[in-house]
Amino acid sequence: MILTVTLNPAIDVIIRKRKMISAGGKGINVARALKALGIPVMATGVWGGKTAVDMKQLLGHESLRADFVRILGETRTNVTDLSSGSIKRTIERGPEVTAAEMERFKLAYQRLLKKLSIVVLSGRNAYKVDDRIYAQLIRLAKKERVPCVLDSHGLPFRVGIQACPWVIKPNLKELEELLQERCRGKRKMKQAIEYLHDQGIKIVLLTLGEKGAVGSLSKEMIFCQAPFLKKSNDVGCGDAFLAGFLYAQVRGFSFEKSLQAATAAGAANVMNMTPGLISRKNVLKLMARVRVSKF
Repeated sequence: MILTVTLNPAIDVIIRKRKMISAGGKGINVARALKALGIPVMATGVWGGKTAVDMKQLLGHESLRADFVRILGETRTNVTDLSSGSIKRTIERGPEVTAAEMERFKLAYQRLLKKLSIVVLSGRNAYKVDDRIYAQLIRLAKKERVPCVLDSHGLPFRVGIQACPWVIKPNLKELEELLQERCRGKRKMKQAIEYLHDQGIKIVLLTLGEKGAVGSLSKEMIFCQAPFLKKSNDVGCGDAFLAGFLYAQVRGFSFEKSLQAATAAGAANVMNMTPGLISRKNVLKLMARVRVSKF
């Protein structure tokens, strides 16, 4: 089973012609996509207040397994408004999580590690939580020989990388933030990816939005160009991408085929209003339309 960790989950409200409400946060989006692809998955993290009650109910409707730790603070609500033709996003900070609450989460996390194949640590850190949290969770997983995937940003991401997760998945903005320099152009991107490998990262997945993605396994770099699709919603495309990659790895695909599956899953995500709500049939169909080349 794959475990996804979301330390700052949310109710996601997407407004277009009608309002769509779903349980959200990057780890939950990844879990939703993995479930759609037929991979056993559980979502965990911390949540609280009435929002947590609503999220638990929403995940129950999806039959998505969840084991979250309760906190006193009220979990956030994020709104994406597409009704005017442009994207307007309101993202709340989220509740403060105390040191005692995070210690309770760590204990629950360690219990879950006993029955896992992969851990996915996704999204922003919880408010007021030590920036070393992802590094700590990666090291706890390593003690149980469970490989970790890290997809975050800012200082928690930078510190987390020092614990050498198996896979990291920045987008271009997050990569530049991480290295504190511009990485535009193929040469600069390659140098940045090589630097990350030199820090001990085995697999680097760099998503480039509509332009595609670069995947690198021990400095063997592959570029994937996604097929053009009419967008319904682009929230969660990176999460679906990551789910597609893990699906393919679990199924024994080659690295190149795993990148194709990831790119196809990211593309499939734009066809639905709910982030991560993809179908395996669409992903497998779109894989044939993903163009692959050396980077």
